[in-house]
Amino acid sequence: MKKRSFLITLLFTILITLSGCRFIPHHYTNLGPTIKETMTWQNFNKIDANVNLLDFNLQASNHPKVVYHGGKKIKPLVKVRDGKLIIRNHHHFSININSSEDNYLTIYLPKKQLTKIKVNTDDGDITSYGKVNAKKLALHSDDGDINANSFNVVNGSISSDDGDVQIDQLSSVTGFKATSSDGDISIKKCNASGVDLNSDNGDVTYRRHNYNDDDGGSYQHNLHSKNVLTANSDDGDIRVNN
Repeated sequence: MKKRSFLITLLFTILITLSGCRFIPHHYTNLGPTIKETMTWQNFNKIDANVNLLDFNLQASNHPKVVYHGGKKIKPLVKVRDGKLIIRNHHHFSININSSEDNYLTIYLPKKQLTKIKVNTDDGDITSYGKVNAKKLALHSDDGDINANSFNVVNGSISSDDGDVQIDQLSSVTGFKATSSDGDISIKKCNASGVDLNSDNGDVTYRRHNYNDDDGGSYQHNLHSKNVLTANSDDGDIRVNN
């Protein structure tokens, strides 16, 4: 009996090895049917979002709401508490996605200026459409790009560990920081009165002038200003006001 069990186990191991596949429980890969659902119509003045698998869309609007599109099994938890929109993972375990289907959450922002927008996603892009108004902005993606039409903020920061950062128009009051470990940073129009731009292994261009050396590039101007734009990339180009 023991010999038979051993042979069955050995055969199973060989089959898995030859297939070159990793065994994953079925419920980790099946996201369920694709759904589109309005998660809330409630008004809010703050956003606190922290999820693993979703792309985020921030949409300037007159009427706030949150719409989810994606697999039913990874639909996030969405609630509004004391004026704060809170978004979290529905599951506490990791899900391995093997699907070409897009999974994203669109947040339609109220017209008024928000107190704070904080969005963190481990494996998704963050895209902003229209003019987004907030006192404080903090966006981060571990493995995705961040793209925005227009930010109007008091101060803020955006960062990606493995993606590009692009902002068409940026207006800040007390400074802004953009960081990418392995991607390009492009800010086309910016009202900053001072800049601190550094790339360890890429080109730095400010107002169509190149500031490069053998290893990378850097440019600093008016660092004592109240409104300084700081941009850092370990392995990418930086372009500002070009």
